[in-house]
This record gives sequence, structure tokens and C-alpha cells, in this order.
Amino acid sequence: MADTDYVPDRLLAYFADYRPCAYTDPDSPPSRPASALSGGSGSSFINYTDSEEETSSSSTPESYVHPRLVASAMLRDKKRCVLCGSKKDLTVVRVTGADDEKQRIAWLSCLGLIPEHFHRDHPSNLMTLCHRHAIAYRSHVWRFVPCKEDRRIMLAYEKQDRMARRQHQSRKSQLVRQVPKLSHRFDLAIFQVAQMPAYEFASGLPVSTSIDRGKRTYIQLPIEPFAAFSATLGVAGSCYWPPPDAFLEDIERDLRDLRDAYNDLV
Repeated sequence: MADTDYVPDRLLAYFADYRPCAYTDPDSPPSRPASALSGGSGSSFINYTDSEEETSSSSTPESYVHPRLVASAMLRDKKRCVLCGSKKDLTVVRVTGADDEKQRIAWLSCLGLIPEHFHRDHPSNLMTLCHRHAIAYRSHVWRFVPCKEDRRIMLAYEKQDRMARRQHQSRKSQLVRQVPKLSHRFDLAIFQVAQMPAYEFASGLPVSTSIDRGKRTYIQLPIEPFAAFSATLGVAGSCYWPPPDAFLEDIERDLRDLRDAYNDLV
């Protein structure tokens, strides 16, 4: 069963040359393009009824992503689930800032960890997943986490940058927090093993039959590392079963140190 924001191949082709840009309301219901309303294309666009087109944004599901952005993200991700490589029942989800997580983007913005133009429907906050892994992601079953090397860089850079900011506190113009350039490589962290859908690693190697809590430097993705960091903060350190192994404990410790550093508590 496809997710509500599944987009067929014909729509993907229609938006093949689309480039995301600023728009007024990312949650406003979609409208059909002129070409989709022309003769012979009555069903080429998604089967929206007139009543669905006029639905107010207040009734739009929190998981809704504009079809143009869905198409663009799927094309960028080669119409595959970025986790398992599946081409079936694809959907696009937000890395962070979805549903009850909107405060995380505000937190990142206040700390100056993301660009001013970043928002929850920014291309670097969207990724393509198959239906099963999308449900598991939204249910906090698993997360992509900046790899160990990037986490070390993030912490070391923040400590150095904080010292520079403190040295300039007496000046009228306050220094803006600087963030490091990262590799965009991510670890795969599985927090709820029993709820994780069966999958194969992107390398093609079958998943281990033993309890598998994730893989280091699993994949390189065009998503915002700080968005992935904030999304994992809401899961790491929470109650989940089985308890964390050494792999997850290392991730939790790094994320806690990073959060404290960004909040200037250490």
C-alpha cells in the first residue's frame, strides 16, 4: 500500500526539470499545472478531486510534502529508498521538523547551526524512503546519524569557535557561530529492533540474523547533517528496547556532548 504522498513515474517525469525555490506555503494543497488540465492529461497528474484541491491547509496532514518537492527529491535520490534501495512504494519524508518536531528546526536556527533559508521542506531536509522504512522512521525506530568522524569534527569545531566568540564578546558586533564542512556520511542507528522492517544493506550484504543496532559510515547522503543530528536527539537517550549496545551508547554520548556544547553547558 503506497503512502499518501506517493507520486507515480509520469509525475516524476513531468517535474524532471523542476528546481526547488522559495514558495509561500509549503503545506498548501497542490493545484494541477496547466498541462495536466489540457486535453488527454486528465489522469496524468495525481488524481486530485476539486474538493481535495480546495482543502484548507489546516486539514492537510502533517506529513504532507508538496508534489513538486516530492518529485524533485525522488529524482535526486534516483527513485530509490536511500536506506534499502527499493524502488517500490516510495515516499518522501522530512529528516527533522515533522509532526511534533518543529521546535527542533527552531532550536537549530537559534543556535545558527543551519542557514537562514533552511526550512522543513528545504531539499536537504527531504529524503526518499520506501513505505515501510518511512513508517519506521516516523515512528522513531531508526535514524541516520552524522558519522563518528563528523561528530568529532562538530564537537572540536564548536569548542574552538566558542572560544573565539567569547573573546569578542566585548565588541559591539557579535561573531556569528561558524559551522564546519562535513562529509555528509551517516551512521545507521536502529533503536527499536523489533519494529525495524527487514532490509538489506546498501552494499548488498544481507542483514545479520543477530540483533543489529546499526552500521558505521553506512551511506553518504545529500541531507543536512545538523538536521539528522537534531532528529536523532529526540530518540537517543529515550526509552527503547533492547537497551543500547556499545554502538548506540557511543552515539548517545557523542550527541549528548554536542547538545551540551551547543547549549554552552560544558
